[in-house]
Amino acid sequence: MKLVFPVHNFNLIYCIMKNLILNLLIFSAISCKSQTIFPIYQIGSADKRNNFYYKDTENFQDQYVGEWLFNDGTTYLKVKFIKKPRFMETRRGATFYRDFLIGEYEYKVNDITVVNTLNNIDVNHSDIHMYNMYSLMRYKINQFPECVGCDVTKRLVMVFQELTSRNPDWAAGAHFIIRRVMEGGVEKLKVQFIMKDSASGIPAGLGDEYKGFSLPFGEYTLTRV
Repeated sequence: MKLVFPVHNFNLIYCIMKNLILNLLIFSAISCKSQTIFPIYQIGSADKRNNFYYKDTENFQDQYVGEWLFNDGTTYLKVKFIKKPRFMETRRGATFYRDFLIGEYEYKVNDITVVNTLNNIDVNHSDIHMYNMYSLMRYKINQFPECVGCDVTKRLVMVFQELTSRNPDWAAGAHFIIRRVMEGGVEKLKVQFIMKDSASGIPAGLGDEYKGFSLPFGEYTLTRV
């Protein structure tokens, strides 16, 4: 038995297929629109532009990913870092993408938990400021605070916030400056935890006061877990 289709059915199929192909071509054109990739630690990366991707092209952040621990029997500090690649931000009318290292931590004194934000690292926040630590910039060893006798040439500056318990007068946060080293074949994380002057944007140094933060300012050496 020979099947015969009306001519108008062929016309309908042709129109559907034509529209489908046209839509696919438009979608492909949009999807393939070039996006400018800019090295995140290159001079000029602070000038955020629409549809730019500020990428960690050197994979500098990768060396910090994982868990790190300091425990001297009295003070217990555990820090966890993960990388957030191509995190979307919108600022001053521009939408761009940026690679971030984010971190959360657990701080105990004499086995009593003072702060524990580790679970927050698994939450997919749309605002990077909702994490207690996030990467800000890369520091040379001669930038304040200087790293005398450093065995690395560059450090990573993390913004430290302590969202739930900090003094709101210090909303600008502090700086958690990190560098990875090898000591006796053991991988370690050297930390300089300092207060940042919220008025000038210049780090104010270590200091004795916590300024609303539970974790004391100072220097810490953590070992990779």
